[in-house]
Amino acid sequence: MDLGYSAATTRFRTRIFADAAADISFSTFSHGSLPTGQSAFTDDLVIRGDSGNVGIGTTAPASLLDVTTANNVSGIRHTANGVVVSTWADSARGGFIGTLSNNDFGIYTNSGGAQLTVKTNGNVGIGTTAPSYSLSVSGDISTGGGGIKWKRFNGTTSITARTTFAHGLDATKIISVQCNLYVSSDGYYYNMTYWSSGLVDSRTRWSSTNINIMNDYANSFNQTYRCIARYTRG
Repeated sequence: MDLGYSAATTRFRTRIFADAAADISFSTFSHGSLPTGQSAFTDDLVIRGDSGNVGIGTTAPASLLDVTTANNVSGIRHTANGVVVSTWADSARGGFIGTLSNNDFGIYTNSGGAQLTVKTNGNVGIGTTAPSYSLSVSGDISTGGGGIKWKRFNGTTSITARTTFAHGLDATKIISVQCNLYVSSDGYYYNMTYWSSGLVDSRTRWSSTNINIMNDYANSFNQTYRCIARYTRG
């Protein structure tokens, strides 16, 4: 053990060290009895001398930090202001990471906001932290390869009998456009289209540049709409 002062950090320090052939172990033994040999100790935390790996619950850590627990319990926990994030491992169900407390769980990058959010009710949001469905996506969706893509549009209908907005797509690749119109006086969405074009009774049409919603009935002015265009890639 070394007690001293670091000029580089201007802080006092305590060192516990061993050579590469030895490990450093923080151990406990059963309360009420004196240890009679090495087997009486339980190595709770081990620092390997040959690799520097740290093991909690294991004397043979295989990575920089290796945590071993009993089956079906939480492992690494981070708690702040009542929010508890934890890893979890169960031989029957697999591995998990999430919240032990009743809080949402998110995944973020680059110190930014959550790119993926799991709400406490199970709803999942990609690009949104307030998913209102089992899966809510803010942005385009693609199946990859030469498959199908989806583009979402949100807005408010005009105070005339037709609402028009640009779709920004190659119209020759559009398969269908589905729109729903929310009528606040009724409290729910109306389906404004079908999964094909050219139907006489379809309330949604598209041209080479625009999508048109026919909102020519009572209480359909200045209402929220949401549309999804389905089109081929390439």
